[in-house]
Amino acid sequence: YLGSAETSAQRIGDIRSLGRIAALRRELPEQYLDESSRDERFSERELIVLRMLVSGLSNTQMAKELSFSVSTIRNELTGIYRKLDVSGRAEAAAAARQLGLA
Repeated sequence: YLGSAETSAQRIGDIRSLGRIAALRRELPEQYLDESSRDERFSERELIVLRMLVSGLSNTQMAKELSFSVSTIRNELTGIYRKLDVSGRAEAAAAARQLGLA
């Protein structure tokens, strides 16, 4: 998932986004990564979106940083909220901090 964001950022020469993507990738807790959508653990993309949410970025800012549509960010957040069993941004941020995801 980050590969497509990196490719887009490289095409337009967006050094800031490339650096942010690389930094977020290094910080991901391995025990929460799983590429299987059947598993309740988080995908790499979900963890990055969750960290961006915790840092206070809006959906529009996240979409711009990752070269995704706002709709894609909303879909990711819906999955994150379900997995964390929360109903909104503030609860998700608190849960992420409590679980050591942010």
